[in-house]
Amino acid sequence: MGSHSGTGRSATRSGPCATEKNRPSRGGRFKWLVNSALALVLLCGVYPAPAHNLQTKMVHMFFDPDTRAMLDERIAGNDPCFPSYTPPDPLLRSPQTCEDGVTTYPGDELGIIIKVIPRDGTQTGVGGHIDFYVPNGLEVVEVAYLLPGSNPGDGLSGYDKVPMKGQSLIATGDGPVGGKATTELIGLTSTNCPAGDLGGSACTYTNVNTVTQDPVVNASGLHRGTIAGVYGDTGIFYATDPDTAFGSWTSHTGASDDYCGLVDVLPPGYTGETITNNSGDTFIPCNKWDAGQMYAWGVKGTTYTGAGAAGSPIVDYGDGRGNAPWGFASGVAGPQSGYAWNFNWDEWAASAGTAADMREAMSGDEIGPWKRIQYPGSRISYDSPGTISAELGFANVDGSTVGYDLASQPLPITASQTDTTSPKDHSLGSGPVDRRGARVCLGQVPGRRHGGHRRRDWLPGFPRRHLWRRRRRHRQRQGPPVALL
Repeated sequence: MGSHSGTGRSATRSGPCATEKNRPSRGGRFKWLVNSALALVLLCGVYPAPAHNLQTKMVHMFFDPDTRAMLDERIAGNDPCFPSYTPPDPLLRSPQTCEDGVTTYPGDELGIIIKVIPRDGTQTGVGGHIDFYVPNGLEVVEVAYLLPGSNPGDGLSGYDKVPMKGQSLIATGDGPVGGKATTELIGLTSTNCPAGDLGGSACTYTNVNTVTQDPVVNASGLHRGTIAGVYGDTGIFYATDPDTAFGSWTSHTGASDDYCGLVDVLPPGYTGETITNNSGDTFIPCNKWDAGQMYAWGVKGTTYTGAGAAGSPIVDYGDGRGNAPWGFASGVAGPQSGYAWNFNWDEWAASAGTAADMREAMSGDEIGPWKRIQYPGSRISYDSPGTISAELGFANVDGSTVGYDLASQPLPITASQTDTTSPKDHSLGSGPVDRRGARVCLGQVPGRRHGGHRRRDWLPGFPRRHLWRRRRRHRQRQGPPVALL
């Protein structure tokens, strides 16, 4: 999960997978629900403050009331399908035949609620992400953004599903910090157009809105992105790229453990390679994709010395602040996002590091890994590239019906953390976070996964810069072993 104030819920069903005596079943249907103290701030705006971001913290991750009630009944011997259950038999059940030898049981459906709240920093955060890493054997059947409530039509006890909180007011242009130029990107869509992996498409940047634009001013390499644009994609996303899997960074760097997150909260003896972001937070990324984007846009230091490592931003080396090239640097870059493109760090790491190599790593076919799940209130970034302004406003269009229709069919079962088809990570990207007492609504946080949270603690609270300046990780594992399926 990520660090965005809020609450989320997700549901999965036990899938066919091996079980062991005295251990829980390793499969399940899963409901992923977010209850957030930040993303649901419907009336709170963005206000100037001495600091420039609002930190967040994941408070807890727990089974929803219906799941707890189901498990309590099973433990008490009142489950009609498994009436003879006694410890230490596995508590969670995958698809099988009930004890009567006739009835087919579809597998446990488990709902997990994740809550994140604002911490220190500014009064309001522009937006952020909550992430959940999906363990093998799970099938995600429902995701939702929640507030405490009692609407019986939602099908869960104690919470109501609500639309995703949209983007807050923020600079519709390059913002107070202003755009910077990357000289290596001069002629990106003209005289120095990269070859790319798909030929002619490498020179064309057309997003889901059918908008075609140049990421930079071809004559100078000046970034044409906007602050509102990079934060404009909100909703619920999933990724199948193995680089988004939990532990993909520590595995890539050869660490002997999978600890990730801020180093000041990690146990002694961790072996992962760290990155320090532009605002001074030092952390171990929970996944490789995050690390690659941090190296491109917001790094200030690193202990990693392998190929592709950098102590300052590879692309945004002017200051790692302000705006980015149009269409780049989103935390949910992908085919259904207005800011669709990512920096191909793997390609860059394998190259000689020339100007041509940078352009190749940012060619028009470098679409990010994040795909949308249809959800009410979702928004797609839609800005005016190249705008020079700090005026506050919005830059998005409705995206509620764009993406995977989870209501009609569950996502594929996560079969592996290294294939390219199974869901690895789910990210909930929402709007403003607020910490001003009585006006605080429930909201969410940016984080990452693996039965836990995910990746980016970068909630700028004042419209000055892209998110990777503040990005970091905060990790939390689910409690007792039963919760790990």
